[in-house]
Amino acid sequence: MKNIIVIDDNISLVNELTAHMKEDGYFGEIYSAYEGKQALELIRKTCPHIILTDIAMPNGDGIWLLEHLKAEELLTDDTTVIYMMDIKLPAIEKLIMDLGADYFMMKPFDIPVAVTQIKTVSEGEKQTKGAIAPAVKLSNIATSKENPILEQMVTNIFHELGMPAHIKGYEYLRYAILRVLENRKLLHSVTKELYPMTAKEFDSKPSRVERAIRHAIEVAWSRGDADNIAKVFGCTVLSSRGKPTNSEFLAMIADNILLRLSA
Repeated sequence: MKNIIVIDDNISLVNELTAHMKEDGYFGEIYSAYEGKQALELIRKTCPHIILTDIAMPNGDGIWLLEHLKAEELLTDDTTVIYMMDIKLPAIEKLIMDLGADYFMMKPFDIPVAVTQIKTVSEGEKQTKGAIAPAVKLSNIATSKENPILEQMVTNIFHELGMPAHIKGYEYLRYAILRVLENRKLLHSVTKELYPMTAKEFDSKPSRVERAIRHAIEVAWSRGDADNIAKVFGCTVLSSRGKPTNSEFLAMIADNILLRLSA
């Protein structure tokens, strides 16, 4: 069993994370701290196997904490350092990785899914140590193909729009939106790149993908709740204009998710 410390000035988040960890049964001792200096003192005393910490905290932020842990040689080969971040910033990502962090995960996240990911990366590091291929990192948690948190966000928006899950365009759209979040340039080559990419994933044809996505949008616009549509898309939706094109829909959903993440 691995001991873990959860550090964040959001007390409710810390409490919820620790509660799920206790129920899970995987972790040994579970410690909590709400600021940098408090966390440093606790880590000195307990030497946890996993350090899960926020970046922005009072009395010593996450970077300050990592600098002190490294200077005092409190990070061993068995220590896994995971950062929680509110927004993806490549400069900060590089800085904390250079200082010795192993992974980072984007807020907001689903608590049970996050606990599962923490266990996975902790065990993965142990299993791949010394191997040529590195452990699977969470450094792209906001745009990972296998990111269940992001997939759930897309699914939730589809449900808000009233899009039925049984139609083909539902799966095609979800896959395409996740790819757009990875690479915004795909919005400028939907026909030439995004449709073929999606078709290959589902063993279909680009023309069928385009039609299925168009049909899914039509269904959402005709059957969906107008208030929920306005809630998701805001002032970009005009009743007199009708439904958006496939490209417009993809762009609006991607922008909506990025706004939710940054919020």
